[in-house]
Amino acid sequence: MNYSYLSYIKLENTAEQPVYLQLRDAFRELIANGILQSDVKVPSSRVLSEYFGVHRQTVVSAMQELLSEGWLLSKDRKGLFVNNNLPEIKPRSYGKKIKVYPDTAAFSFHKTIHPTIGRKSFLFGFDDGYPDIRIAPCLAFSKAYSQILAENARRNTLAKVASGAGNLLLRDELAKMMRTYRGLSITSENLLLTHGSQMSIFLVASKLLKYGDNVVVTKPSYLTANNCFTSLGANLLTVGVDNSGMIIDEVETICRKKKVKCIYVTSHHHHPTTVTLSVERRMKLLQLAEQYSFAIIEDDYDYDYHYENKPLLPIASNDKHGNVVYVGSFSKILSHAFRLGYVIAPKNFIEEIATYRRLIDRQGDQILEEAVGILFRNNVVKNHVRKAVNIYRERRNAAYQLLNDELSDYLQCDLPEGGLAFWTHFDPAISLQRLSERCALKGLFFPDGRTYTYDKSKMNACRMGFASMNTKELTKAVEILKTEIGRN
Repeated sequence: MNYSYLSYIKLENTAEQPVYLQLRDAFRELIANGILQSDVKVPSSRVLSEYFGVHRQTVVSAMQELLSEGWLLSKDRKGLFVNNNLPEIKPRSYGKKIKVYPDTAAFSFHKTIHPTIGRKSFLFGFDDGYPDIRIAPCLAFSKAYSQILAENARRNTLAKVASGAGNLLLRDELAKMMRTYRGLSITSENLLLTHGSQMSIFLVASKLLKYGDNVVVTKPSYLTANNCFTSLGANLLTVGVDNSGMIIDEVETICRKKKVKCIYVTSHHHHPTTVTLSVERRMKLLQLAEQYSFAIIEDDYDYDYHYENKPLLPIASNDKHGNVVYVGSFSKILSHAFRLGYVIAPKNFIEEIATYRRLIDRQGDQILEEAVGILFRNNVVKNHVRKAVNIYRERRNAAYQLLNDELSDYLQCDLPEGGLAFWTHFDPAISLQRLSERCALKGLFFPDGRTYTYDKSKMNACRMGFASMNTKELTKAVEILKTEIGRN
């Protein structure tokens, strides 16, 4: 029998795709292109395994895939044959076919207030403070993800509905980490997993706020969180920030005059200025929360990155009365692309937001959550953070030196104790928007300073993330920035 068509098939043991899927795809292409025609008998699994030098079960798995997809037919005692009746979908049309899909909806809807300005794709740049995916434990994550996917497929558990609070393994591991390193005396019942800190903030705010409620934020502040609060009908009341963080005396002044529903605070590295909320102010904020019965949403988005090895424990670690809701994410540890965050709060509040969350997202990403749980259990995350802190400390120092050596006439920034970005003030004569546009033409992302104040008041300052660039890239970035500033 002529099997010459098999010469078209090339299998690679070193490829990322499993060999049986390579074999399936190759046969699928041969059939689709008419090289392997209808009613032709396919070689036996023994013949194929000998021809390609692979395990017989590999061939069987590939053929089972082709059978289930309808490319092959099994004939009793005769073997496998190419299906002569391959399914072809021909949808029926009705009405007059439209040539252009409409751009404008014919119904009314609520528009987002102050939409967040997104970042376009650049090879490198001074981002908001992202980690470097190149040093992330991607291989360990890939192995864990593949292992879980295969195991769940074998057990037929992929379709099972998980808890609304998220994967138990990851919640257990995260609770253990919080008890050990952040002083939070919690269990998995105090934890809910989400698709990132922004989803966490939205879920929490949705259950806390009613239309007209007052929320205290800083100025400048994290605009995306502000958008979340205002989209729910809340009023924003602003307080100042200095070198000791949010000015709590101003919070107290507001509380004496108005009913405050919640305070949003980035305690460890204030966004955007990177300053840390002092111990005295943390304790006073807790005292005010108890006195005036408001909630504290503590967003601890990059707690792990502290270069002097003296991080302050979260406000939540001293919460005796249940006023604090603690949120965070894994995006600063793994990558901004991994949408995985968490909420820590009293058990009854976690149960409520878990129920609410199921209205829009029934169970989260089971496989992703369990894979990250395995990374925690195997100490991959802990070891990665230790390595990353050393790398990012070196990049912080290198970036600070470059900025001061090359651009001290145009900008001023302090050396942050932690975090992944500088808060940088520029000469008022420099237009950050024009500078951003010109840097973009050179392939460098540079923030234009428009995303830090909700009331659109101007400040000639921006966050300059350094962690996602190595020393060579930082040098190039500063070189481009210096050239474009000189053209201002």
